[in-house]
Amino acid sequence: MAVSAFYLACGNGEIDEVREYLKTQTVFEVNKIEPNGSTALHAAAHNNQRDVVQLLLETGGASRSIQNNHQLTAYEDAQSDEVKKLFARSPAGHSARFVNEPHMWEKINNRALNVYFSQPTAHSHAPDRYETSKAKNEIKHRTAPTDNQF
Repeated sequence: MAVSAFYLACGNGEIDEVREYLKTQTVFEVNKIEPNGSTALHAAAHNNQRDVVQLLLETGGASRSIQNNHQLTAYEDAQSDEVKKLFARSPAGHSARFVNEPHMWEKINNRALNVYFSQPTAHSHAPDRYETSKAKNEIKHRTAPTDNQF
């Protein structure tokens, strides 16, 4: 199976192309686990693509915690200390490109997470619950949970 063009651009350090992709990519597309078992952030970190790693972490919404098929995060897969330093979080916080509403993550298993939004998102009209399984790359609409369900 072939990997996505976005993954290849990240792994090859094609920073301008990556910027263009990020204009339309969702957080789920940015963090997609490709058929080879890695994310685009893994590819960039493994290939020492410093500028791409920095872009993905600071403005692209890339997750630092996803493990590849070797059970390594992108930080652990990085081949240089210079790239590993990019994973340190700044004291001022992190990018809020995809997290401007209250949410909660729930671990399903070692390869999948659910995210619950407790407020309406930009794509919804009511305070409903949106459950996302990264393993399935799909979004399911559910009724809003009550506070005591968490």
